[in-house]
Amino acid sequence: MGSSTNQSKAATLVDQANVELMQAFQTLIEGDFQTRWQIAKRLPELGDAAIAPLIDLAQAATAEVELRWFVIRILGAFHRPEVVTVLAQLMIDSDDDDLSAVAAQMLAQMGSLTIDTLTQLLAQGQQRRLAVKALSQIRQRPVIAPLLAVASDEDAELRYLAVETLGSFHDDRVTPVLLAALNDPAAAVRREAILALSRRHDLRDAQSLIERLALRLQDIRLDVCCSAAIAVGRLGGPQAAPVLTRCLLRETTPELLQIELVRALSWLSEAGAYRGLEQALELSPVVRSEAIQALGQQPIEQRQQALQPLANWLETVDLAAQPTEVKLSVTLSLSRLRATHLLGYLIPLLTDADSRVQVHAQAALKQMEPAASPAIFAAADGQALVETAAEQSR
Repeated sequence: MGSSTNQSKAATLVDQANVELMQAFQTLIEGDFQTRWQIAKRLPELGDAAIAPLIDLAQAATAEVELRWFVIRILGAFHRPEVVTVLAQLMIDSDDDDLSAVAAQMLAQMGSLTIDTLTQLLAQGQQRRLAVKALSQIRQRPVIAPLLAVASDEDAELRYLAVETLGSFHDDRVTPVLLAALNDPAAAVRREAILALSRRHDLRDAQSLIERLALRLQDIRLDVCCSAAIAVGRLGGPQAAPVLTRCLLRETTPELLQIELVRALSWLSEAGAYRGLEQALELSPVVRSEAIQALGQQPIEQRQQALQPLANWLETVDLAAQPTEVKLSVTLSLSRLRATHLLGYLIPLLTDADSRVQVHAQAALKQMEPAASPAIFAAADGQALVETAAEQSR
């Protein structure tokens, strides 16, 4: 009798629990925002029986986004491996940014369980890609160990994700991986390693980063070369300017890379860099224009050093005969640097055949010598009339 009574009571409690669970889900599905907020607090108290239907709702692509958002938040209260897997899938595959964000938030709240579960999935071929993608979204130190093993995976995409994530940590275990990735067969991996190392000033001298990156300036992929130029410019140091200048002046260096090298030199703001920029003034009009602009954008305390290469070059050329983009760059840079002693080079541009050059020259002169501008413009106009009359009489 007693045993039968206990079984009956247990069955009744199960039925009541099922009824309560069904009612809770109905309220969650049909309720407004406030109602859902309240029921979201209660559902975890109904136990693990709620997990399976919650997972079904979270994965239901046809369900409304707000409902799925609440369901994902509720799932975050159940610290179970199967929940981690579902949330990781939603974080990666969801087309809705809000759903991806809340899934990531719930995974982060689960702490070590998330990383332990995802690490176990690395051993499962069909789940390996999911695990790596999920781990790459969790920027916490415990992900370093599992991702170190992935950094040499045969799948280039997984290597890329591992290097991209590991590069955000300043950890001695990561350094050999980043250095090795500089020679990875996949260009995306090499580029990501370069980006990560460009932030590691602490390794610049200890790991001879400038020398290593100099090799990547001759990479078979132009985008990798450009990333290496940017990295050398960011890291700086006594070797940076010579390395950048040698590549800049190499006959085989593409123009696009030369432009990046000029920009990298401009960040260094030191004597060697200015010598490199002065040599860039002898290259193609596009690179020359970039170098002139780079000199004009130097810090005010470096104004005299920046002006000298430009002044030297102006003494050797006929500015009026230069391409339009070069003349425009000169007017802008002389104006920015307040180079009043070089003002004379701008006056012939007041009568340039290109109206854009005239306008820029006028603006530069007004900014550099406001008081003298009217007389300069009158003289230029007079000279233009003389030249016009002479031309008509021929």
